[in-house]
Amino acid sequence: MFKLFFLLVSFLSFATGWLFAQETLPEFSVKNNNGKISVSWQNKFTLVLKSISIQRSQDSSKSYSSIYTEKDPNAPVNGYMDKNPRSNNMFYRLFIVFESGDYLFTESKRPELDGDFDLTKTLNKFQEKEKIIAKKNEIKEPEAVVKPKKKAEPEFTVITKKTYPDSDIETTDNLPVKTIVPYPSSFVFTEKDNNVIIELPDFKPGKYLVKIFDAETNSLLFELKNLTDSYLILEKVNFMHAGWFVFELYENGKRKEKNKFFIARD
Repeated sequence: MFKLFFLLVSFLSFATGWLFAQETLPEFSVKNNNGKISVSWQNKFTLVLKSISIQRSQDSSKSYSSIYTEKDPNAPVNGYMDKNPRSNNMFYRLFIVFESGDYLFTESKRPELDGDFDLTKTLNKFQEKEKIIAKKNEIKEPEAVVKPKKKAEPEFTVITKKTYPDSDIETTDNLPVKTIVPYPSSFVFTEKDNNVIIELPDFKPGKYLVKIFDAETNSLLFELKNLTDSYLILEKVNFMHAGWFVFELYENGKRKEKNKFFIARD
């Protein structure tokens, strides 16, 4: 029993030390582990995250491309191993999208040399640590005193449903579109990997707003507010399914374009 307790304390001390070494979002760590680049972070945001994508570039300010989108962006600790980097001097940054539609780009970083750090083993040990703590804290109540949980009232915003037929897309104010906009759009479109590109040539911070709708359910998926970059990549995993989607692009509070894009199946 004493030996088991000693091992548990030793392991928790190791895991706590590792966690302390990780940066807290929007900061993150980039390590060069014998030619393999690990990107890791802690998440202490109180706001719900929709996605976290890791992007890399040979330049610190442009030409970034997404190499990975985290499956569980709200996990307390996360990371990714870039096993085949183009070089050991690539720049890395995170693209973080919140459930509210707000987003941010982190500062870019180059890897630091650290041959002793193993991301995969460390993450596995952290997950085992969580299981040990959860099992230790597990308390089973007698069946006689178990009370049914009261169903929480959901918080939601009412969004009026619209229809978006291919030949005549309605506006959000139920007025028909008078100008026929050519498809595909030159501002919001999909590229060869079915990721969605937002490209705004005449860009100024705070000038644009993008709303994206699911054409199948006629519902608003998310808004991208306070855009701070003229070129944006939205990973296809953010859209949950293949098919048609509708967007509205606003410039200085006025709608500049309403159009659609298609995400094909893999």
